[in-house]
Amino acid sequence: MSSNPFDPGSASENPNGGEGDAPAVEMEVGALFNRCLEIFQNNPGIILAAILLPVIPAVLLGGADVAVQLSMDMSEDEGTKLLLSLASLGLSLTSTLVSLFFSLGQISIFLGLVRGEEVDLNMLVSGGPYYLGGLVASLLLGIAVFSGTLLCIVPGIILWAGLQFTLYALVDRDLGPVEALSESWNLTEGFKLTILLINIVVIVGLLVFSCITMGIGYFVAVPVLSLMQAVMYHSLVSQRNGQF
Repeated sequence: MSSNPFDPGSASENPNGGEGDAPAVEMEVGALFNRCLEIFQNNPGIILAAILLPVIPAVLLGGADVAVQLSMDMSEDEGTKLLLSLASLGLSLTSTLVSLFFSLGQISIFLGLVRGEEVDLNMLVSGGPYYLGGLVASLLLGIAVFSGTLLCIVPGIILWAGLQFTLYALVDRDLGPVEALSESWNLTEGFKLTILLINIVVIVGLLVFSCITMGIGYFVAVPVLSLMQAVMYHSLVSQRNGQF
């Protein structure tokens, strides 16, 4: 195995098959969690890098926003406060847009790892071609879930469960925003309640684990949660294609 910490060992030494031939697992908490843990154990460097590197611009933008907020609190001039308020809004918006860009790159990396394909850290900045579509899809997704929640909490939850793979479908199949939303909804047909329960169990379980381990488990929880979406997406696609 390569000594490069960012070298995805499972891509070239996949114990379950050749390159790009990693098997899917059943949509069950234990199987999904074990698969996530296996991928993380085989590829800790690139997974941690893909998660932590986007934190740098987020921290910088967040720090600038805090400085602007402090300046706004100290200022007594209404005109200055208005300008600083707009600057704060701009920084928050920029942070959201930058986060989306890196999220699209993370999706490419995580899907590649789940499928046992060759990946590299350059893929973290490969989201450009999908960015505009991803932005529109994210806005439509947010509107749909928010509207469903306003009508009644249950429809909002169902919409969230059914549409949560929108960006994965968009990146994986190079779909338009509306097509990606539709693909995620169709892909989760018959699994929405299962997906919801899996999300709840995994999130609560990993939070409890992190608390029990005095925060140390957080470094396991974050990678596992990050990979869970990719593993579920791969399993749902395989299930639909009759591959298991």
